[in-house]
Amino acid sequence: MKKRYFYVVASYMRKDIANTWCKVVFTIMKDDGSALFPLMEAFKVISEGYSEIADPATIQFDNYLEISKEDYEAYNKLNNLVKVNK
Repeated sequence: MKKRYFYVVASYMRKDIANTWCKVVFTIMKDDGSALFPLMEAFKVISEGYSEIADPATIQFDNYLEISKEDYEAYNKLNNLVKVNK
């Protein structure tokens, strides 16, 4: 199966702090034959990963791009370096 890679920028309203928007950036790898539309996969990532603070009714996708495997790997490598250096 062909794998597809996506770069996602999304915003959501926080549950715990009134009138505060947060932005999250992440990548998704998806098998082309899977049942979920890529947008639903991104919604699932936010709902599961940020369930403590994100209000699911306010999630909006600011950017959703299909990217190459090389870009996907480069983004994840950079993201891991940033996490290590914090």
